[in-house]
Amino acid sequence: MKYLVIGGTGSFGQYYVRHLLKNGEQVRVFSRDEFKQHYMRKEFPQVEYVVGDVRDYEAVRSAMRGVCRVVHAAALKHVRTGEEFPQEAIKTNVGGTENVVNAAASRHIEQLVFLSTDKACGPVNTYGSTKMLAERLVMQAEYNAVRYGNVMGSRGSVLHIFNEIERGGVFPITDQRMTRFAVTLEYAAELVDIAFTYPPGYMVVGKPPAFRIVDLVDAFHPGARIVETGVQAGEKLHEMLLTEYEAARATDEGNHFLLRQDEGGQLPCDLKAFTSGDGPFMSVEKIREMIKEVTGE
Repeated sequence: MKYLVIGGTGSFGQYYVRHLLKNGEQVRVFSRDEFKQHYMRKEFPQVEYVVGDVRDYEAVRSAMRGVCRVVHAAALKHVRTGEEFPQEAIKTNVGGTENVVNAAASRHIEQLVFLSTDKACGPVNTYGSTKMLAERLVMQAEYNAVRYGNVMGSRGSVLHIFNEIERGGVFPITDQRMTRFAVTLEYAAELVDIAFTYPPGYMVVGKPPAFRIVDLVDAFHPGARIVETGVQAGEKLHEMLLTEYEAARATDEGNHFLLRQDEGGQLPCDLKAFTSGDGPFMSVEKIREMIKEVTGE
């Protein structure tokens, strides 16, 4: 089976390409980063590479020729970038996704999975708002989506930032009450695989473990000094993967929730969202094990 991984040069994209190749699949990568494609060729010479931008409908449609499954992982992902350049986030995350689903429909591709984010759930920033709209486009087109938190160890993640701080250094955190979900690349790839097993029009929502940011600091350097910098524009205190209204319609499938956007139903009186602030929280020791697994150190 041949896969097209859109945004295949990103952190998740490269991991998923490796995952697909191990399973004996054929892979085509579509991205605008020729530099990263150049280095990927050295590790994955059997992969077909296409340079292009999701903002270009014809380039996207051309890249879909002859593929069976599409993974859409391309996006402008940084919250600050979205706040400073909202028009660019809209062009890539909304307009680009519209190009992807329209091109897939024109190619009669039946299986497509879109990678969303916790920030699309009750969005408070431009990035989250664009991904929420992209979710709607994908679901309306009868394709599938996955939603999970920040991947640990990916570029720009808190793990990447903390890993660069020398022992004895000061750890800057926005608020000591802050919590996050612990999502690994392996878990994210598993959710995408699961999404391909469901009928069209469903969203697979992750159920990763949660941790306190102060415990993450302690896992790096016990007793390290923490400096609060204050919550930045568009930043949440806790990550959310299901709003209370979505939770009322979601089904619990064990290691994930399953949600169909257009399903109605009776809303219970005790509505409760699924957030990282509700715990249970990983122990410091478990966080250390996760860091070793992610960083290989």
